[in-house]
Amino acid sequence: RITRHMRSNARILDELPEPISFDPRDRTAVSTRVAFTGRTLVGAPVELTFKPGEVVEMPELFTLEGMPFDLEERRGRVQLIVVWNLGSVQFRRELVPVLAMRDFCKQVPGDVPVDMWLLNTRETTETTETGGGKWDAVFEFWSSRDYEIDCLFDDTNAAAERLGIRDLPVAIVIDGAGRLVGTQGGLDSSWPELVRELVNTAVRNSADAE
Repeated sequence: RITRHMRSNARILDELPEPISFDPRDRTAVSTRVAFTGRTLVGAPVELTFKPGEVVEMPELFTLEGMPFDLEERRGRVQLIVVWNLGSVQFRRELVPVLAMRDFCKQVPGDVPVDMWLLNTRETTETTETGGGKWDAVFEFWSSRDYEIDCLFDDTNAAAERLGIRDLPVAIVIDGAGRLVGTQGGLDSSWPELVRELVNTAVRNSADAE
C-alpha cells in the first residue's frame, strides 16, 4: 500500500510502475509519478475543468476580510489567481516568485489592468494553536505578512471543485473576456517568467477584443 508520506522516498518512487494502478474507493487517483509526487508540476501546465479559450466559471468567493469576489464582474481586467493552502510546503517556502509576480502585475504596460489574487482552497490545517478553525489559521498566516495581495478563501472547496483543481500550488491566468489563457504548476525560480508570458498573452487578447 502506498501512502502520501512515501512521496519523498526515492527507492519507492523508482519502483513505481507507470501507469500506476490503484484501488480507487476513497483514494486519490493518480496514473504517473508526476501526479503522485506533485513536485514536477513545476514548469508544466495543469489541466483544469476548463480548457484554454473557454470562459471560466467560479462561485462567488470572499477575501479573508470579507470583500466579495465575482469573476464575471471583473471582465475587462486580466486575472492572475495563485491557488494554494497552508499544506503547500512548496508555496510557503517559495514566496519570492509570488512577490515578483505581484510587482510585475502592477507594472504591466497598456490599458488592460491586471489583478492578482491568492486563492486558499482544500485547506488541510483545521485548527490553530489557540483553537481557531481553518479561516483563523489562514488569516493568522496571511495577516502576519505584508504582501499587499488579497487572499480569497474557498471555505467549502466549491471553487476547487468547479475548476477541477487537485494539485497545489497552481497559477491560473484569465483574460478580460473571462477566458482561460493558461495555467502554471508549482513554484520555482523559473515560475515568474512562465507566468509573465501567460499574463502578457492575456493582456494582448484583452486589448484585441476591445
